[in-house]
Amino acid sequence: MHGELDEYGSQRHPQLIGELAQGPARVEVLPGMAHVPHREQPERVTALIAGFLAMLPAKQPPFSELRGRMR
Repeated sequence: MHGELDEYGSQRHPQLIGELAQGPARVEVLPGMAHVPHREQPERVTALIAGFLAMLPAKQPPFSELRGRMR
């Protein structure tokens, strides 16, 4: 999640993170928001997080297994 008006980073930063993620990922650039979208529009951010979590498969491997894949 990245605010469109974030003064601390370009929109390339979240795109790169999304491209390099080693698991499910979705990049959201939030129009009209700056560096702290979770404070600027907490309801919207919560809805986006809930929507992302809802699309994940019900069963995920244990974190220790995922962590081993990231090395």
